[in-house]
Amino acid sequence: MSFIAELFFGTSLTSIKLSILWFYDTLFSVNDTMLRVTRATAILCVIWYLTVTFVIIFQCNPVSAYWESVDSPLYCLSSPAVLLGYEMSNLFLDVTILCIPVTIVPRLRLSTPKKATVLGIFLLGALVCVCSILRLTAIWKPPDVLQNCKSLLSQLSFPKYASSSSASLFQVPNDTKSEAYAE
Repeated sequence: MSFIAELFFGTSLTSIKLSILWFYDTLFSVNDTMLRVTRATAILCVIWYLTVTFVIIFQCNPVSAYWESVDSPLYCLSSPAVLLGYEMSNLFLDVTILCIPVTIVPRLRLSTPKKATVLGIFLLGALVCVCSILRLTAIWKPPDVLQNCKSLLSQLSFPKYASSSSASLFQVPNDTKSEAYAE
C-alpha cells in the first residue's frame, strides 16, 4: 500500500506544482522573461516527477522486494537517502516556484499597500516550504559536528609541557625561573 501511496504522492505534488505554474503562465503572460522562467520551471517539475517515479519504482531489485523484504539492504536502496533526495529536490522546486511572483510583483503598477497585499497572498506558499523543511528535519538527522570535534581533540597528543589546565601553557619551567618569580 505504501508503494502506491508514494507514487500517488509524487503525482499529486507534481500536479499541484504544474497547476500553479500554469496559473503563473496565464497571469504573467505579458512578460516574455517570466514566461520562459515559468515554462523552464514546469519542465524541471516534469523531469523531477519522472526521476522520482523511476527511483520509487526501481528502488528495490526486484521491484517486489519493496513489499516482500521491507528495508532489506540487500535488495533496496537506503530509504532515508532516497527520502532525503526526494525532499531536498522538492524543497528546491517549491522555493523556485515561490520566487517567481516575488520578482514581478514589485514591478506592477499598483500602490505600495496593494503590492504588499498581492505579494502576501503569493507568499502564503511559503507555508509549503515550511512543511517541506519540517519533513526534511524528520528524515535527516545530521551528525553532531561539535561532538565529533571534541572526540578528535581528545585523541590528539600535546607537547610534554602542556597539561590539562590552560594556565599551565603560560607557566615558565622551574629550571628557568628567576628570583623574581620565586614563590
